[in-house]
Amino acid sequence: MVILSSSHDVKNDKWIDMFAGSISGATTRMIVAPLDVIKIRLQLQKSGGSATSTSPPQYRGVFNTLGKITREEGIRALWKGNLSAEFLWISYATAQFSLYNSFVHSLDQENYLAHQNSNQHYKPPTYISLLAGATAGSIATAISYPFDTLRTNIVAQHQHVTIPQCVRQIYHTKGYIGFYKGITSSVLQIIPQISLQFASYEWLKNLYIHIAIAKEQHQHAKNNNNNNNNSIRTPRELSKDPIIQLLSGGSSGAISKFIVLPFDVVKKRMQVAPGGITLKQCISDMFKNEGWRAFYKGGVPSMIKAGAAASLSFTFYEQAKTLLTDMLFKII
Repeated sequence: MVILSSSHDVKNDKWIDMFAGSISGATTRMIVAPLDVIKIRLQLQKSGGSATSTSPPQYRGVFNTLGKITREEGIRALWKGNLSAEFLWISYATAQFSLYNSFVHSLDQENYLAHQNSNQHYKPPTYISLLAGATAGSIATAISYPFDTLRTNIVAQHQHVTIPQCVRQIYHTKGYIGFYKGITSSVLQIIPQISLQFASYEWLKNLYIHIAIAKEQHQHAKNNNNNNNNSIRTPRELSKDPIIQLLSGGSSGAISKFIVLPFDVVKKRMQVAPGGITLKQCISDMFKNEGWRAFYKGGVPSMIKAGAAASLSFTFYEQAKTLLTDMLFKII
């Protein structure tokens, strides 16, 4: 995850992290937007879950929801709320990646510097990845949360709503605090999700690098027997392989999302709830009226989206940072 820089451009790392993070957030959001809309629609519907409910659920599964939205609202509805979501993803990814790397460098400076001039892949200790991920995720969530509330409220409505209209609507009915409604549930979700996501990404990436090295060594030995000399990539070179980044990001995103999915559903319900409702009341009402399955509504699109988003986000970030670092190195 942490890309090593040459000693004379370390001072620019934070700016590169922020710029690479913003590129990653904007690009990833544009690609996964339809999955996000489908996930939110499934999570927000309340019918069909309780034993006393007589009305069937409006949406059933990923493909049914996709077809219903496009038929009734048009294909553009799959990108509903995308402008506010772009602000959300850009601000979140910028803060998350830059803060994570900053914390890792500070907490593991000796180990980081030892790898700086070697060909070895730098993997921070798991406890540092967990701590840095949880802290970075929490701060990034607090910074970007109002955009999350706007995005959820826009997607929840079936008619066209602009960002200024949505801002006025939330402010007039709930006040400033309305923009941070559900943030407790969000932070409870983010702390384990992002810490697990970064830690599992680092671990899986290191695993895939070792698998790739073993495979290339086997192929190298086989080629030598045929008088065909192919070089073996170093761990540091393999750490920049986009295929390894995609695989590591996808696996880590899906696993961490499944673990924290109930918190995400509760957060979405609180964001669109009319009037004041506490976290305890929301959880109690959901369980009483809809059962435990309500906490896993939208689970399939959530995991698909989380896996795709993490896969693309980590890869776009690492590739952008490598490109920006190389460009800066050439300029200097």
